[in-house]
Amino acid sequence: MKKYEDPDKKLLKEQSKNTMNLVYGREYEDDESISEPYFYSYSTVYRNMDIDLNKKAKLEAKFPKMKAYFDKNYINTVGGEKDAKEVSNFTGNTKMEIVFGDEYYETFGDRFSLNQDEEGYMTLYNDYGQLFNGRQFFKKDYNTELTNKYKKGEKTL
Repeated sequence: MKKYEDPDKKLLKEQSKNTMNLVYGREYEDDESISEPYFYSYSTVYRNMDIDLNKKAKLEAKFPKMKAYFDKNYINTVGGEKDAKEVSNFTGNTKMEIVFGDEYYETFGDRFSLNQDEEGYMTLYNDYGQLFNGRQFFKKDYNTELTNKYKKGEKTL
């Protein structure tokens, strides 16, 4: 069966491809998983920045300082509650990454070639905290209109 190509979603995907997003990841162990015993939990720091190689290089030069600050100040509890019980499955591994829009905004429709009327078509495949500004260390969304289209599951800008 040929996949139906939604022109509105294609436009949204093209616009989100032209972005880069800075994320902070912490690795956790999942003792119930056989195939993938480790996973990263991500928090977005900067979202929807225009792709700029100079800006990317400057950010990457700051990774060690930023990572050290985030590692020191991260609240390692469920929901980031200061007085809650600390999460015990944290492995101690952390990383900073720049994720480009085609991966950051990949949907289940993209990954599994779903038609636009199928459930999950616009649901984001990876969780980098794309739709939440309240995760720890979030600083700025450079294109809130783009983000809001994904929150609503809309396909046009």
